[in-house]
Amino acid sequence: MIEWGRGYVARIQRADQQEKAILELRRAHQEEAFPGFADLILSLSQVSTFPPSWIAVLRASLGRPACWSRLS
Repeated sequence: MIEWGRGYVARIQRADQQEKAILELRRAHQEEAFPGFADLILSLSQVSTFPPSWIAVLRASLGRPACWSRLS
């Protein structure tokens, strides 16, 4: 995991121009845990980037909203 600072909003990151701190090294990819419904505040455009485990939780509790058609 890298500390992006305010650079997370930039379209590109230039590692050759500014070093970033490494916060954590992982041996294998691990999905971020579902934050819970009270803390899930995201835009609709982000639905297509949800981890599969989040989609499973949402489908189990909400059914299949029409806006999720792009996840089929």
